[in-house]
Amino acid sequence: MLSVYKKQKKILFARKANLEVQEESQAESAEETAADLITVQAQIKTAETIIANLTDPKAIKEQQSEKTTLEYRLFLLNKKKDSFGPSAYIMKQFELVRVGLELDAIEALILAIENHKKTL
Repeated sequence: MLSVYKKQKKILFARKANLEVQEESQAESAEETAADLITVQAQIKTAETIIANLTDPKAIKEQQSEKTTLEYRLFLLNKKKDSFGPSAYIMKQFELVRVGLELDAIEALILAIENHKKTL
């Protein structure tokens, strides 16, 4: 029984280490995504302003094409924000805390079993 708990402890310890790395990476990604969203939104507004002031049909078409590309990029960034944004970062932190609590519980159980073995 003790060996099962020790094995579980190793698994949880590895999981916790993995989550810590993911959390750090996700924090960086969330910041980058937020900055990219702001930039693309500004570029779309700029493209709209340019289109409103153009008279040449060819130039208007080119700007509309660029605006469409920017809107698609905005769509992709919003999807990325859902996967790697602040809410995903919070979920990763929650999972990290949960694994830490499980690890603490397993360690306490192992210690209790070892102490009980000593009394026998």
